[in-house]
Amino acid sequence: SCSTRFTAVIETRVISGREMTFGDRSACPPCREKQLQEEELEAERGREEEIAGIRESLRRRAGVPQKFWDLTFDKWIEEREWKQTRAFKTVRRWVRDLPDPPLGYPSLILHSPKGHGKSALVACAMNYLVDTWPVDPRSPVLPVRYETGPSLGLRVRATYNMREGDVQWRETEAEVYDSLRGVKLLVLDDVGDSEKEPKSAHTKRVYFHLIDLRYRDNLPVLLCTNSIGQELESMIGEYAYDRLLEMAERVVTVAGFTRAQRLQGRS
Repeated sequence: SCSTRFTAVIETRVISGREMTFGDRSACPPCREKQLQEEELEAERGREEEIAGIRESLRRRAGVPQKFWDLTFDKWIEEREWKQTRAFKTVRRWVRDLPDPPLGYPSLILHSPKGHGKSALVACAMNYLVDTWPVDPRSPVLPVRYETGPSLGLRVRATYNMREGDVQWRETEAEVYDSLRGVKLLVLDDVGDSEKEPKSAHTKRVYFHLIDLRYRDNLPVLLCTNSIGQELESMIGEYAYDRLLEMAERVVTVAGFTRAQRLQGRS
């Protein structure tokens, strides 16, 4: 194909009375090597696209809010003037050190008033796990699950009073807890906000059951809350709060400008 003269090994055979020629005489060795390299690169691009598709599927299955899919620790540093806060460094170090399996790894509680970026910061942690997780295309395993306190309560309530015909397509209460129980990391966002979920015996029971499962399985929780101390305890219950404090390495306050303050600064 490049008009270069070269020596090719050609073999002629007679098969079923027909003379057939075997061997490649269309490409010289350099062209053949180039062709093989291009085929290998194309195969590698195909594998990378497959892995990227799997990671996108993992992000969706993990429940990572789609607005945060492209948010990483590096992008956080580029875009935020309060990038090097203690909370940012703590969360980044904590998730990078998360072992596999994470048995006995301490949980982490992020606290601040609303609008300081707790959800965005935990999204960086979730995306880090998804992007560094060793993916097996045959059986992609989920490394993290994201759930908010209010949506957890709604999921559990939706399992009540199911009609017999609904059982096949609606999840049971046990399936709700099972979906959050065994993953490497469970992220609970918007916990303890009385404007978003009621203070009730049902709310306390839901939180206790889930946190107790993680406690007994010795698995970590990354929890975000606007409340702390007695305010948080009154929402999730004494027993869940006691287990959570035992599981947690520390409570980290997310400081910096609120969302409203950042928007006012641009006007």
